[in-house]
Amino acid sequence: MVSGSANVERSIQLIIGTAYGERPMRPDFGCGIHDLVFEVTSVELLSQIRVQVRSSLRRWETRADILNVNASFANDPSLVEISITYRIKGNYDPRNLLVPFYVIPQLEEQ
Repeated sequence: MVSGSANVERSIQLIIGTAYGERPMRPDFGCGIHDLVFEVTSVELLSQIRVQVRSSLRRWETRADILNVNASFANDPSLVEISITYRIKGNYDPRNLLVPFYVIPQLEEQ
């Protein structure tokens, strides 16, 4: 069992890691980034990931103020690093969380 900030961190990871429809009794719980796995790796994809993550966290994690969400490609084109800056409500200590998200990069046409 965890509590406090560790509980919020696990909750954020759970929200991002759950696809819509994955939970039978809560089909609207989760994050829509899983629908983007096969999209072309581009700046637009990163923007869509940021929007989806921010929207889902604001809806489902009400114990935290989401200050910033950033997404960037790591050295590996199949890895998107999602960086979340948040603050637990009632606390002025901002926290950072890095969540990996794997995509299937589209191969260049020859």
